[in-house]
Amino acid sequence: MKAVLLIVALFTIISTVACQGVPYGTCYNKTLDQMLIDSSAMPAQIVALSVAIPFNTLWDFFVQAQYWVWWNPLFETMYTTNFTLCGRLHAAYSNAPKFPSPLNITNSYHHIIQMGKNPSGKVGAFAWFFAADSNEGSFYGRHTYTIQDAGNGGSILESWERAAGPLVERYSVVWTAALQESLLDGITGAVCLERVYQTTGGLNPNAVFATCDPFTP
Repeated sequence: MKAVLLIVALFTIISTVACQGVPYGTCYNKTLDQMLIDSSAMPAQIVALSVAIPFNTLWDFFVQAQYWVWWNPLFETMYTTNFTLCGRLHAAYSNAPKFPSPLNITNSYHHIIQMGKNPSGKVGAFAWFFAADSNEGSFYGRHTYTIQDAGNGGSILESWERAAGPLVERYSVVWTAALQESLLDGITGAVCLERVYQTTGGLNPNAVFATCDPFTP
């Protein structure tokens, strides 16, 4: 039976990634990330899923930018064609927070701060940091995907996301709902990838496209 764990915490949560030895890129701002972890603007959102896909197969497919819109409904368009550590993650998202009125967003950026495996080669992490200004205040946050070798021919996929800043403090419920949608989109996509692997024995991009875009569990 598939094990799914959803944690909505009202206290400080540190992603398991930091404990697994997956290195960050030189663009990683430790001080700002610690401010995010310590912030009380909104609870961290975490979901973890056990998938019947071998670790290396899942990781190798996961880090290919061109296929994200086929399996992850969070992404409407992926403008970045090749993921690189400290490179930009330029995409159109489907989970824009539903503010009471439209905002004027400026100085927006998303950069990949973590992409690689730990020394044992049994854990991989892919994370990006995002930040922007708006006419109602600034915001910043991090989304981290962790894939761990479950040791039984399968993997454990974890998605961790949190945001902070004046805009998040003002609209905490709105932000929480948006990030919950983000996590559920990723898990839906992972379930579809598992379906593809179970029926074909691999993650061929054409099979992923045919099955997952769109996908109804």
